[in-house]
Amino acid sequence: MSQQHRPPGPGAGTGPGRGRRPEGAPDLAPVPIPEALLERTYPRRGRLCQYRLARAHAFTCSRCGQRKVAKLVAELDGDPARRLCNACYGLALAGDPSGNTIPT
Repeated sequence: MSQQHRPPGPGAGTGPGRGRRPEGAPDLAPVPIPEALLERTYPRRGRLCQYRLARAHAFTCSRCGQRKVAKLVAELDGDPARRLCNACYGLALAGDPSGNTIPT
């Protein structure tokens, strides 16, 4: 029996759970970080607080808009909807070391 060759679909070859989110698919609502997942809470820097998690966490950075998977995340004013990736956290502190002004 002969099978027809099909071209790979979106995200093929990227491993389980690593494919791109289908166009138009809703993003997950941001939820607070569970206490059991927190490994360390770093000292607050103005309006920013950074956390190290026990395992990687998927989120969308509220500043750059990119989908990230990381153990190190930051939040602005403790709001899960305003979660920042480490790069944007560093850029925010470079612009204002006090952490009070967050460039967009």
